[in-house]
Amino acid sequence: MVFVNKTIPLEVIRKITTDFEADAALDAAQKGQLRGLRNDLLKYLIRQYEVKISKGQIIEETKDILMRIMNPASHASLVPLYEEELRKAIDGITQLKNFLNGV
Repeated sequence: MVFVNKTIPLEVIRKITTDFEADAALDAAQKGQLRGLRNDLLKYLIRQYEVKISKGQIIEETKDILMRIMNPASHASLVPLYEEELRKAIDGITQLKNFLNGV
C-alpha cells in the first residue's frame, strides 16, 4: 500500500492507536512519521468511501438507463432516443470498469 513505510519499526507503528503525541519514548521524528501515516490512512479511508459511493451511483444510473432501453414502450416515437441512453449506459459501464481496475 502507498502508506506503508518500511523504515518505521513495527513497535512504533503499533503506537498509532495510542496517544503517541504524549509518549515520551518517541522522539519528534517518530511522532512526525506517525502523524504522516495517520493522515495517509485517513485519506485512504475517505477515498475508499468516495469510490464506493461513485460505484453505487454509476450502477444505479446504468440500471435505470438499461431498464428504459429494454422497455419497448419507451421507444414508441420515430426518433431513436434510446441510442443516446445506450451511449450513457456504455459510458457508465466504462467508468465502473475504471473504478474496479483502480484507474
